[in-house]
Amino acid sequence: MKITQFLYHTFISDFINEGSIVVDLGGNKGEFSKFIVDNFKSTVYVVEPMPDLFNSISNIPQIKKFQYCISKEKEVEISIPENQCATVYDKNFANKILCKGITLEEFLDKNNIKKVGLLKVDIEGAEIEMFNITPDEVFKSIDQITVEFHDFIWPELNPEVEKIKERLKHLGFYEIKF
Repeated sequence: MKITQFLYHTFISDFINEGSIVVDLGGNKGEFSKFIVDNFKSTVYVVEPMPDLFNSISNIPQIKKFQYCISKEKEVEISIPENQCATVYDKNFANKILCKGITLEEFLDKNNIKKVGLLKVDIEGAEIEMFNITPDEVFKSIDQITVEFHDFIWPELNPEVEKIKERLKHLGFYEIKF
């Protein structure tokens, strides 16, 4: 098995190909999405709430762009710290924007995505809520997940991260820590 790492996200690349659907939550400038398209010819659905970052994502046919926050809330306040990534978790910053929210389940349904080859999650503290509100059936339609939990920034998240990892193991996922 070939393990690939790009921008701190690790996945088994043998399972990604031209027919794969990749969902990139927290797409930033689209570097990960472009890497997937360039190397595996997959179709990527990229979700990025920040307007400047969203606008810098490549406009190519294999990349489908969506400006949302992954959340159970229909309108989400995002804090924008200086020199850091925007976050919904830490509210202690003066600069804020509002973004339309959508759950992962709603996003997949809305885009008629039945099977996900790779789910990349890097949503700056919102990953805890995303995992907690997403039904098991949704995760059963995903082959593999690469996630950056932000418990290294906010250590108080660690107990929730451990619960999520246990849930995913129970659903048949293996944990590979890098």
